[in-house]
Amino acid sequence: MKKLSILFLLFPFLIYAQCWEKIAVSTTHTLALKANGTLWAWGNNTMGELGNGTSIASRTPIQIGTESDWQEIATCSRNTVALKNNGTLWSWGENNYGQLGDGTFTNRNAPVQIGTDTDWTSIRGAAGGYHYTALKTNGTLWCWGFNNEGQLGDGTTTNRNVPTQVGTATNWIKTSVGGFATHAIKADGTLWGWGTNSLGQIGDGTLIDRLLPVQIGNGTNWSMVDDGAYYTLAIKADGTLWAWGHNAYGQLGDGTIINKSSPIQVGSDTTWQKAAAGSGHNLALKGNGTLWIWGYNNHGQLGDGTLVSKSIPAQLGTNTNWQDVFAGGFRSGAFNTNIDYFSFGLNAAGQLGDGTTVDRTTPVQIVCTPLANAEFLAAEFILYPNPANTIIHLQSDFSIDGATAVNALGQRITLYGTDGFNVAHLAKGIYLLEINSEGKTYYKKFLKQ
Repeated sequence: MKKLSILFLLFPFLIYAQCWEKIAVSTTHTLALKANGTLWAWGNNTMGELGNGTSIASRTPIQIGTESDWQEIATCSRNTVALKNNGTLWSWGENNYGQLGDGTFTNRNAPVQIGTDTDWTSIRGAAGGYHYTALKTNGTLWCWGFNNEGQLGDGTTTNRNVPTQVGTATNWIKTSVGGFATHAIKADGTLWGWGTNSLGQIGDGTLIDRLLPVQIGNGTNWSMVDDGAYYTLAIKADGTLWAWGHNAYGQLGDGTIINKSSPIQVGSDTTWQKAAAGSGHNLALKGNGTLWIWGYNNHGQLGDGTLVSKSIPAQLGTNTNWQDVFAGGFRSGAFNTNIDYFSFGLNAAGQLGDGTTVDRTTPVQIVCTPLANAEFLAAEFILYPNPANTIIHLQSDFSIDGATAVNALGQRITLYGTDGFNVAHLAKGIYLLEINSEGKTYYKKFLKQ
């Protein structure tokens, strides 16, 4: 029987205890952060975009290194950037346009640091694009990577292999990256865009490419923005949802397939909380926890069990506990309030993370397994008493070097003792006893009364 199957049979709540905290999706791979600060990836890996030192793809989550101090993640096509708690920036994967920002055009299959700065605060990438944005603690905005349409906002069309500052403003608070365009919001609530504009995706009422940031209208109440493939979604502080740009698949949500070069309101609702734009499809959340979908649906990325596109928002299911959404390429992801992560849509490279390469037209849960790499040979040990109250004892022919209690979230709690292990300080519940013995790790389930 496989190791994971044994874990499920003996400790099912641990397998399904969700510990994913943040997700970043590209066209063909996925990055995820766990609550313990570890970094995980799955999907395509031809350019080293999974960051595990190989070019071998994975259909299920694999850990990147052993560090537990990761804070933020972003992805583009076949590459990744991540931020650590100490404010340093790291990247890996394809680097043909300098999108890794490390001063080279060399591909990397493991994380390399971008410069030496320690004041980075946020990062954004485009699922199918080749450039990144990042903010520093002083409110400055920086871009690097592909710049054929001026998407870096530095007044040129020159690719940059190191972060390059956009203007001199120090009040940027949010950014969004599309395939060949970029948007950002300032602290005063104004919205700005630059890059390619052939389909009106910048939103300034023209079809003129912009090499420098231009303000979108005169509004001062923009609260979020997300770029899709040649179109943009944004939400205002009053809870209204707006869209502009390419509309061939109804992705602007106004019931038409006519492109728009200026923001148009999507419906009349004033309770929108977050929106995610993909390659012609969208997911959005309302304040009541409902999830709404519209746009292109060629791979089931709308999650409604069909391949039918929609030109106006439609509710996905009846659940009212959704809290975050993601869209990239022809696939989607969503968190609910239990921090359960669900994925659906295109899966040819295993990018959904469910262990298959089968497209999914309805949401499938991607389980977070805190003990994914653990050996489970508990039959070699006898644990007593069980249930336990104060002291637990182990009997085995193997020497025992130490033990740790593992709770349902995968958190480890050190146990001490010479004649048995003291568990009096543990909260009531079910645990795994992690046993260190002769260079190996074993697990035994026990109940703390």
